[in-house]
Amino acid sequence: MLDFPHNQSRLIMGLAILVALVLIASGCQGAQPGTPAPQAATEEATEEPAEEATHEATAEATHEATEEATHEASEEFEDLENPFAGDPDAIAAGQEIYLNNCALCHGETGMGDGPAAPGLPEEPSKFADCEWQSHEPDGELFHVIVNGEPEEGMPAWGETLTEDQIWQVLSYERSFCPDLVIEAEATHEATAEATHEATAEATHEATAEATHEATAEATHEASEEFEDLENPFAGDPDAIAAGKEIYQANCALCHGETGMGDGPAAPGLPEEPSKFADCEMMAQMEEGELFHVIVNGEPEEGMPAWGETLTEDRIWQVLSYERSFCE
Repeated sequence: MLDFPHNQSRLIMGLAILVALVLIASGCQGAQPGTPAPQAATEEATEEPAEEATHEATAEATHEATEEATHEASEEFEDLENPFAGDPDAIAAGQEIYLNNCALCHGETGMGDGPAAPGLPEEPSKFADCEWQSHEPDGELFHVIVNGEPEEGMPAWGETLTEDQIWQVLSYERSFCPDLVIEAEATHEATAEATHEATAEATHEATAEATHEATAEATHEASEEFEDLENPFAGDPDAIAAGKEIYQANCALCHGETGMGDGPAAPGLPEEPSKFADCEMMAQMEEGELFHVIVNGEPEEGMPAWGETLTEDRIWQVLSYERSFCE
């Protein structure tokens, strides 16, 4: 054992006590109550940015996936050629199909001026516009007929018409411009790039948001204007007979000849057409409400507005006939 002088021993002992006190103080500071755990602080600080980043990533991924699917669907049809191009028999058959199913919107002369045209979200294509037709290849037109363009009011006919019937209709639509020569390369570039990008993106965003909001607000205000109206021709046999003629010419294409919502255009609409032969539904519908729907339409469901095409009396006559399905 080493033998230190008395004063030196006291100095060493004092230094030892001082070191011990410093260590104790440091430990207390590291474990002060109320200090949040590092992991909890990190989670709290990053929770909101993480949620925002996830939302943005999901929206971007959905948008890209939709564009890719639309592009792939368009590519599926872009190289198709009409097997009946210029065939007089196909043109004659196509004329009959066109007049029964297409003229209501596109017009009998292909000028987009059919009786239902004013009530559609977008102006129907004009097949008599030869400049426009020069930029539309067979495959693109076939694609539109098969799949429709619901946001523009165009039904999908892929489940109603056969492929041959669709090509026959296209043959007739081409006949509006008999001297037209389509250049495949220019048409492909115009359709695949300009039409696809501009129409798909701009129409979807502008129509789905702005039009929906404006229509919803206008519909709510307009419905109050019509809610107390009564049909002045209710039960009138002459009105019912007149309404039947108007219905068969303008409404049966979607709502069906027997009022069961099973017309040839029904499968391509965004929503199932109203069934006027559904007496339980009709019992709950007020005259003013039905009148309002015919006048202003319901574009988001594929129902045109007839207020600029039919007079008030003719609308009431149609309603009289629609009511007769349950009498």
